[in-house]
Amino acid sequence: PIVKTKVETNSSNLSDLLSLELMISELETKIELLVIESNPIKQDLKQLLNRKDDKEIIIPNDLEEKIDFAALKKQIDSNPSVQKLEILQKASQLRVNLAQSESNPVITLGLDYINVSKMPDMDVPNNGVDIFMPSVGISIPFFSGRYSAKEEQATAMIKQYQYEQENLVNNLNSQYESVIYNIKSDEEKIKLYDSQIEKTINIRELLFEEYSTKEGEDILEVTRTEEKIIEYKKLRLEALVSILNNKAQLIKIVGE
Repeated sequence: PIVKTKVETNSSNLSDLLSLELMISELETKIELLVIESNPIKQDLKQLLNRKDDKEIIIPNDLEEKIDFAALKKQIDSNPSVQKLEILQKASQLRVNLAQSESNPVITLGLDYINVSKMPDMDVPNNGVDIFMPSVGISIPFFSGRYSAKEEQATAMIKQYQYEQENLVNNLNSQYESVIYNIKSDEEKIKLYDSQIEKTINIRELLFEEYSTKEGEDILEVTRTEEKIIEYKKLRLEALVSILNNKAQLIKIVGE
């Protein structure tokens, strides 16, 4: 309305009004394209959330999720892949113990029992007394080399799993630090964008006030400032999405 009024009173050029209408039309087209682009994304999100097609998805104002990074890092050892290697080490240690036990001599103790019936026609000592026969046996493995090879193989597997576990934990820690860096970098970007948005809004208000009260001021400068605000808000949202994706990556690293 202000632009039209100034044009009607000859305090502003008609070209200003036409340029403003053109920019508004371009912005409306961009908004429509973004809405069209968001539709398939919303459908995918509804499927993930098991929502009906006619049920609208409400996006919360605060998308940031609070995470205790220090506590999360301590859980790297609980990653399923790390735990798997830990279990494989224990299984290999049991094979070592089994191979060692199989290579040792085996001593057996036994006791045989024989039930003896009394002979009525005979008069002999201990007639009818049951017989108990103790026995002792020892078994010495002749192929101890075979068991030694099993022990060496299992011991080698323990060292291999230990190496893989250490290497995996180091890689996970490296990934963790890289993701933390990305998150902190995006957080600094958000602070910068917030500051830029606030300053640009103040500039826009001053420009609009000058355009409203003075002749010869350029309305396009006001609209260009508005575009900057929109662009900063878009960059802020992209940084926020990046933070959320990196936080999801952290949870994947610890295996939750």
